[in-house]
Amino acid sequence: AKGAPRAVGFTGLSAAGVADFFPLPDGKVGTVAPKGEVRVWNGRTGVASARHPPADPGPGAGAATALRALLSPNEKFLAAARTGPALAGYPDVPVKVLDAANRRAHLSTTWKGGALFFTGDSARVLLAEWAGRGRWFALPSGDPGEAWEWPPPPPGRPHQVTAMSADGGALGYSGPLA
Repeated sequence: AKGAPRAVGFTGLSAAGVADFFPLPDGKVGTVAPKGEVRVWNGRTGVASARHPPADPGPGAGAATALRALLSPNEKFLAAARTGPALAGYPDVPVKVLDAANRRAHLSTTWKGGALFFTGDSARVLLAEWAGRGRWFALPSGDPGEAWEWPPPPPGRPHQVTAMSADGGALGYSGPLA
């Protein structure tokens, strides 16, 4: 709250490193290590309450070989995707949404890199690609929902969905759209 480093808690966080940090309900926070391990922490005490080993969505291709992971707000779903730098020219690479407890796949598809977002109730996941395609999927069924396709971006200026409201009704965006 005051911007000062914490004296206690979050043991092991600096050793594992952090590639991503995201809020969870009830004062919890999630971290993703560079190799894809997801941890859930009590934000007040800094004590880890859950640990999810890296999930392998499948092999990447070209520049899209890095692993992107995200845990749903209800902690039931774990997304894993291949990605890389924010470029629009990727080949299709794998994305999976798994049951966090038993690793059963609820969704298995491909994308061209971008951002993943779960709605606040964890009932849907959005795949927002740098090339301009956006697709919703229902959870736990994995059924496709609404989708869009923006015009192809100019070289070096990808479409970037940077944030999403809890209900998915508003998106933060940076890119070439007027």
